[in-house]
Amino acid sequence: MVSQLHKQNDYSLADYRNSCWFVDFALLDINIADLTGSVIEKPYLTTIIDIYSK
Repeated sequence: MVSQLHKQNDYSLADYRNSCWFVDFALLDINIADLTGSVIEKPYLTTIIDIYSK
């Protein structure tokens, strides 16, 4: 749905701050390890953009 809104340039959905957000998640290509060196998992980078104020 986000990509469809972006393609249409329909930013009229946001009448005030925090009324509409674009959210994106990206899995990073790094590993998180604990103090012993054991790999725990890969982190996600999350970006949130407020449509009204950008």
